[in-house]
Amino acid sequence: KAVYPKIGVYTVSTVIPTLEEFKHGFLSAGLGQIPLTALNSVIALAAISQDLFPERPASTPTISVSIGVMNLIGCFFGSMPFCHGSGGLAAQYRFGARSEVSIIILGSLKIFFGLFFGSSLSGLIQCFPSAILGVMLFVSGIELGAVARTVNDGVHDDQKRHANFIIMITTAGMLVGFKNDGIGFLGGMIGSACFYLAMRFGGSTDQDEEQSGEMTVTHARSSQAEPESDPSIRKSPVVLTETDGTAAAAAESTEPTPATRSAH
Repeated sequence: KAVYPKIGVYTVSTVIPTLEEFKHGFLSAGLGQIPLTALNSVIALAAISQDLFPERPASTPTISVSIGVMNLIGCFFGSMPFCHGSGGLAAQYRFGARSEVSIIILGSLKIFFGLFFGSSLSGLIQCFPSAILGVMLFVSGIELGAVARTVNDGVHDDQKRHANFIIMITTAGMLVGFKNDGIGFLGGMIGSACFYLAMRFGGSTDQDEEQSGEMTVTHARSSQAEPESDPSIRKSPVVLTETDGTAAAAAESTEPTPATRSAH
């Protein structure tokens, strides 16, 4: 039984939540959503914005205020909670969006279909092929994963680069393994704290030991290549043979005299 969209004019009604409804919604849904929104929709969005649009990136305060204003206004009109989202930006950029015009077109189409088709579009949306949606989500995930290559941009210390990579892998692995953003975030923070304590209290790393070993080998090789001179060893005197003496006398005789230099 297919439900086809029906054209018409669908009005928007306002909803004023009571204090009890607001309390229930905040404690049961809003409070638990804060960490995910902060990580995925603010911090990650600002990072991918810096990567994709370095000439005009979005700052975290601007993104936070925008999300808050959207939800505070939308909740009084019965809208579902929404955010900008790093996944949406990655997917839109990968499929061709390069400016804010694409978002204006997308928003205008949503307003148009919402006002003239309303909830009658629900049946059509449920018939959307899941295979196409899966491909779109896969491409979006690849684009988000590619952002991880910038974790060491501007970091020239090899030890710091190694620590950043380990923290990133730990966070991603625990997040995927436990299917919980909070556990992944906690694992990354513990890893970061361990690296900080190791550097703070002067813990040696394998890299330091390798560098020390290389310096020792280099010093040993230079010592073997340049033996120390013994001051007790004297060179034997040079003895000129008869041929050498004749050649030296000839060289002296060919040297121009002061008079010859003046003539020249």
